[in-house]
Formats: sequence, structure tokens, C-alpha cells
Amino acid sequence: MQLNITPRRFHVIVTSIVLLNIFFLAGTSIHHVYGDKIGGILGFILLQLDLAFENVLSAWYSSMLLFLVAIVCILCFTIDSKRFKKKVDSYINFGWIILSLVFATLSLDELGSFHETIGDTSLFEIFGRTEGWEVFYILIMIVGGFMILFSWVRLRRVPLATVFMILGALLLLSNPLQENFEIETMQNSANPLQWRRPVIFLLLEEGSEIFATLCFLVSMLLYYKFATKKAALNDVSFNTTKPVNTSKASLFKQCIFFIVIMAVVMTLIDIYVQREPNNDVGIPGNWFPSIMSFISFCGSFFLFRNESSNKRLFLVMSFFSIALSAYCGSDLYEHSFNEMLSVEKVFNVMIAIFALVIGYFFYRNQKSNLGKACTFVFAFCIAAAFLLPEYVRPELLFVGFSFYLLLLSFDIAE
Repeated sequence: MQLNITPRRFHVIVTSIVLLNIFFLAGTSIHHVYGDKIGGILGFILLQLDLAFENVLSAWYSSMLLFLVAIVCILCFTIDSKRFKKKVDSYINFGWIILSLVFATLSLDELGSFHETIGDTSLFEIFGRTEGWEVFYILIMIVGGFMILFSWVRLRRVPLATVFMILGALLLLSNPLQENFEIETMQNSANPLQWRRPVIFLLLEEGSEIFATLCFLVSMLLYYKFATKKAALNDVSFNTTKPVNTSKASLFKQCIFFIVIMAVVMTLIDIYVQREPNNDVGIPGNWFPSIMSFISFCGSFFLFRNESSNKRLFLVMSFFSIALSAYCGSDLYEHSFNEMLSVEKVFNVMIAIFALVIGYFFYRNQKSNLGKACTFVFAFCIAAAFLLPEYVRPELLFVGFSFYLLLLSFDIAE
């Protein structure tokens, strides 16, 4: 399979994200100014667009944008593993893994709201309440410094990629400074209890976050394009249509390893982090089914663009996956409108039927018993998630899309 980022695709990706960023910033501004005056369904829709709130569509968007950067970091790692054979370069390559973990953690934090309270946790309060937050900010500075250092060591061969990486790091590091400035402004106001954050402060803070992520993504994509071309030019045996190791056995094992790690982390968070759904504190448990369905969207869309057969099936699955990722990441399954309970029940049944139907079409195309088993579990879990009580929905969606990810590994490796 070919993962070819042409100039046209690059511009489409960047332009789409810029427009989405502007869209959500506009929604944030409108809800901040008029949110108290608008209720009902329209007020709920506006709330979903506000980047300042948790468990809403905008929070899911910001989280998945960060996770997309983590995915591209893994692609850069795989391509550099092919290019560089020296031991020193091999060690430097693991910087991509560190970056991927950093962005995955930031993605989890975006839905889980850890950083708002982490400075007050027992881990950081060892240093004292105020000092705990200072230690946390020092850790942020270290991460930002690592990004800048790595960009100089590895990305300097692509000057524009280096510029975007450093710009992204600076925008990210400015966020704690903006938050502290807002806190000081509130405390120094005539009436701190009635102080309301000016919309310009809100847009600067939220805008610096999502455009920092865009800068990181642009940097990674530029480097990946450069590295792919270099690998093809320097190694005549390099397969430009298969730039990463995608043998069936290898990719299947990697997917199992990833799923097991995610399942363990999800279980630990479910045990130790108990939160009630609201718009002030995120629910980290929603992140796991969201990323699994988001990865399924990426894989399905990749196959839609590259597969000669089953294009329509993978396109439908792309829309289905991204919709369920947003549904779970924005915590929509926890919301019920009394006047729409019957509609909600019909909706759940329709989604369950749709999952079984699409599972049937995938099942028909499977040649191996393992592929058929993965398809069955995928369809059954997604359908059950919408027929059983909603408190088991995230776990069932996680399991269902995990098996679909295994199913994708067969098609991507072919």
C-alpha cells in the first residue's frame, strides 16, 4: 500500500484543519458571548462548539487533532528506521516514539482534563501546593525543550519543518503563561467572583492550542515527505509503494500489542479515576473508544483511497467510525432530552442494525477464519453497545473497534 502525501493532499489536509480551527474558534466566541441567552437544542449545539468546555464536540476535535500528530510521529519513526542504520541514528529515531507518547498523552489530557488539577495531586503536592504546580510547569518546559532540541537534531534537514516545530512548541509553552495572566487579572479585578474572561483572552488561549497542534502536524508531514523521497533515492531496494514494514504477521502483532496496552491503561483509569459527567471536568474513559474508532477511520479512509475493490464499503466505514468517535469523545451518550427519548431509542436500534449490516458485508469478503471471527466480534460489540445500557457503551465500542483494527491490519498489509 502506498502512503503518498502529494502537494495537493498536503494542502487539502492543512486547509481543512485551518478552516475547522476557525470554525470552532468562531463557535467558542459565539457561545461565550450569547450562550447564557440561548437555550434548548440550539444552546446545546453552540455548547458543542465551545473549546473552553469539556465533554463536547470541540474537546473531541482538539484531542483527535493531537492524536493525529502522534500517528504521524509513528510514521516518521518507521521511515527513519528504514533510512538510518547507524547505532547513534537508531537511538535518535526513538525521539519520534517519545514525541508520539507526548502527543498521545496531550490527546488523553484534552478529553480527561488531567492538567487542570494535576498540580494539586498527591504526586505533586509532595513539593507543596504552590511548588507542586511549579514542578508541573517545569515538566512542561522540559517537554517543550525536548521538542525544540529534537527538531534541531533531526528536522534541520527540512528547514520549514524545523520552523513549524519550534513555532508549535512556543505556542504550546505560551499556554500556561496565558492561564497565569488570566488568573492574576481575575484576582486583581474589582470583584473577582463576578469576573468574566474577556473573549479575546479565551480566543488567544484556545487558538494557541489548536494552531500549535496544526504547526506540529505540518512539521511532521513535511518531514515525512522529505524522508520518503530520501529513502527512495538512497536505497534502490526501497519500495516506494510500501515505505513501512506492513507484513501481515508483523502488523497484526503490533496491533495486538497496542490494543493490550490501551486496554490496561483504560482499566487502570476506570479503577482509579471516577468522574461524573459534566462540562467542567473531562471523562478520560471516553478517550479510548474515541481513539480506536478514530484509528479505524484513518485506516478505512486510507483503504478507500488505495484499495481497488470495496471502495464504497471502506468509505461508509470511514464515516461510521468518525461519527462514533465524535459521539463517544463528546460524551453524547450521557445526554438525554426528555422530549426525544423515543427518537433516541429508534436511533440506537438503527445504529445497531447498521453495525450488523456493515459487519455482514465485511464478513462476506473475509477469506480466513480469523478475519471472519474479528468481523463477527466487531459487529456484535458495536450493535450491543447501542442495545445495552449506556454505561457499558464506551467499553463495548472500544472492544468492537479493536477487533475492526485487527481486521484492517489484514487489508493494509496486502
